[in-house]
Amino acid sequence: MTTAANHGKNFQNDIRSMIHNRHRHLEVHEEYVYEGLGRTLRVDLFVPECEEFKLVERTFISCKYQQSSGSAWEKIPYEISKMAEHLPSSSRKVIVMGGPILQSRVSDMKREERSNVVVAGVDEWIEMLNNGFFGGTSYQVRSDARQKRLFG
Repeated sequence: MTTAANHGKNFQNDIRSMIHNRHRHLEVHEEYVYEGLGRTLRVDLFVPECEEFKLVERTFISCKYQQSSGSAWEKIPYEISKMAEHLPSSSRKVIVMGGPILQSRVSDMKREERSNVVVAGVDEWIEMLNNGFFGGTSYQVRSDARQKRLFG
């Protein structure tokens, strides 16, 4: 695995841990595979419905991380389009952007948002979690020094 892929996987695992640490009752699955654009597509994380905790919508989360210069940020509009057009319309879709390069471009990417796909930096993602994004019983997520170092 390349260094860039390793950072991306670590970021994905940290986003998954944030959900699990805050909402221990939710299942968080790695990778959801679906068909679209004539081929197999993937999204990083999937949280299924959970009637017991009144989570009535499936949630798909794409985790994008970029530590240094490169083209990851250029792929965000494609990711938004892919998620908006090929994932179930009744689901929630989020792209969480991390790392120094992507964190600095969150506001640019928000212009590309569609009504059914949310683009969030790490601080905004933490705020969403703390403000009941998944509902149910939850625990506060801190924006601590380790997260600041990891996410930019």
